[in-house]
Amino acid sequence: MAFIKTLLIASCVFFQRPAPDQYDQTNRAQTLHRDASYLEPPSVSPGQSRTTVYLEVRETVSQLGNVALRHRSYNGGLTGPTIRMRPGSSLCVRLANRLPPNPQSAHVENGPHDLNTTNLHTHGLHVSPECPADDVFKKIEPGDDFDYVFEIPADHPAGTFWYHAHKHGATAVQLASGMAGALIVEGGLDDIPEIRAADEKTLVLQQFVYREIPGSEAIVHPDDIFQELEPKRIAVNGQVTPTIVVQPGEVQRWRMIHAGISGPMTIQLEDLLLHEIAIDGLAIGAMVPRSQIELQPGYRSDILVKAPLDHGTYVLTSRVDDPSRSARSRVIRAFDILKVVIEGEPKPMALPDPADIAKCATLTDADVPSDAEIVEQRDVRMRGGSFEINDLRFDPAIIVFRPRIDTSEKWNI
Repeated sequence: MAFIKTLLIASCVFFQRPAPDQYDQTNRAQTLHRDASYLEPPSVSPGQSRTTVYLEVRETVSQLGNVALRHRSYNGGLTGPTIRMRPGSSLCVRLANRLPPNPQSAHVENGPHDLNTTNLHTHGLHVSPECPADDVFKKIEPGDDFDYVFEIPADHPAGTFWYHAHKHGATAVQLASGMAGALIVEGGLDDIPEIRAADEKTLVLQQFVYREIPGSEAIVHPDDIFQELEPKRIAVNGQVTPTIVVQPGEVQRWRMIHAGISGPMTIQLEDLLLHEIAIDGLAIGAMVPRSQIELQPGYRSDILVKAPLDHGTYVLTSRVDDPSRSARSRVIRAFDILKVVIEGEPKPMALPDPADIAKCATLTDADVPSDAEIVEQRDVRMRGGSFEINDLRFDPAIIVFRPRIDTSEKWNI
């Protein structure tokens, strides 16, 4: 009996679930034991002619899994609110910088500096690059407010875009803190009946790099951003490996946004196909079944996921096996991003008619300029590491190219 009792105790210890703060996103057994419900970011609904948003940039402490992380934030969250709007409307954003003053330090133009100065970029929107719109050279100092006004053209494509901090010298640190959110222009694919009936999920995929400090909160430190070989945590809307529940036969629409800073993600959902319907916010006019989707930082992909009829558990993962696809030419081990549990009563749903998808194509062959319409050809030589274009390091005072609006150019990169 003593031997049996000892064996049972040893077995209980061996199969004991790991403590939450010890969760390893590369360990499948631990992922299968996790039970964290998926949550959408807070959402700002579109107005008829104007969508108004308040973003307060402040330092806060948030729970990232079971790590207390001190970080710069939008409205105190690990992810900014999802902003929805319509073509032909105005997006008005009051950005209030409530970060502490910048510490005195040497200014290195192409290195980390002025980490508490910020601004706002609407990634992918076709809007003016001049103040008070998408001026990435705008500097909003600690204690200052600024009112952005983005006029969305009436013919703007519907789709998945995003916003984030874009102040040169501080972008990486602020993005690695979670200063990003989804921007959704409604219409287009949204109006197809089968897509309108699908449950929609917005997946802001983030890569958090932080430094753990014994006896205190972890912090996002500029020296760590490009030194770590992989992120400490990949999060979905600020959550570590949450669970999405899908009914058998159900179709869901996922808007995936790579809001990380450097590492690529090659997304796959084990044995299930991902039906891609839009890339970088633009409807592709087809429903392409893919076993995996490559997302570099800033990329977006809209997909439809149709659950099989049997109950089961699947895991959405990211890994990079081909080092030529990685910014630092390295293999990146598999990270578990979220868990998909298929359960409940059957909910048979159909995928859209391909003919309806084709009508929503943003670009067609007719949009490709002919050789006669190309007014300029440019050779663009890019050098990694030193981040040079045509042997010039970035300088905000230097304009390298000056294309003309409503003309076509051909760039050889």
